[in-house]
Amino acid sequence: MSLRTSAGIAQVRHLCRAFGLSRAALYKAARAQEKPKARTRRAPQLTSISDERLLTEIQVITTEHAAWGHRKVWATLRRRSILVARRRVWKLMHEAQLTFAPNARRCEPRRGTVVVPLPNRRWSTDMTTVWSRKDGWVAITPVIDNGCRTVFEIGVSKEQDAPAILKPLEGSLEAQFGVPAGVPDDFELRSDHGSVYTGGDCEELCDEWRVEHTFSPVGRPTGNAVAERVIQTMKLELFWLQDWEDIAEIEAAAEKWRVFYNTERPHEALKWLTPAEYRAQLLGEQRVLEKAA
Repeated sequence: MSLRTSAGIAQVRHLCRAFGLSRAALYKAARAQEKPKARTRRAPQLTSISDERLLTEIQVITTEHAAWGHRKVWATLRRRSILVARRRVWKLMHEAQLTFAPNARRCEPRRGTVVVPLPNRRWSTDMTTVWSRKDGWVAITPVIDNGCRTVFEIGVSKEQDAPAILKPLEGSLEAQFGVPAGVPDDFELRSDHGSVYTGGDCEELCDEWRVEHTFSPVGRPTGNAVAERVIQTMKLELFWLQDWEDIAEIEAAAEKWRVFYNTERPHEALKWLTPAEYRAQLLGEQRVLEKAA
């Protein structure tokens, strides 16, 4: 509409008088036209699937992964292009007695966090043991990136001395950084106060690789929470599900689980991505920032 009339250019007061509007209403309408409309987020189209068929798909997943709860099952269904509501998954699993009893333990409040926003800033490691019929107790030592939850190695050894326990850490450092000069300046290793980690061999390894070694508070496992959580997940999803014959069987199963954990298992803390997907995403963003700097 043109503001030019036979009597000249129309003023705002003329428009308001002609259309019976207040100036405030006119300015508000003008601002609304100038402001771009916010894009509405469309809800994902849910998959049309019967309860019977959905329960069958759920049972396939829980048969392979007996320790998974409804969130992990729901995320895996989505990765298989079956988009359903999470509450529906819980309802079907609950009715089929596939859910666990709620954990009623009282936990102490969190004090800080060991998680970091980027990969290759803080790693963590710890040791646990698994019983085998022929070889007795076997030491299990994972090495994890606290920024993306990637498990680099899972050491499996009969011995529990420093060379055996530190071997997966040294191998992971070599695989990721090549030489000590490739380690970032602010790189950190987190462990507990176990005798191996407080000993001279670990100190020499950290000095050689320019690694700052920090310890979790005594008597507080949450100070090394990422490693503790990975170990608990390993036990629930792998080691506690069967009896083990020997160290060779344990080593093969641990490596298979490590690959699955990194590349296929969705992780709630990583926005339901796998550690490998999340690591690639973060490292890609980091490289972009470094080039722009």
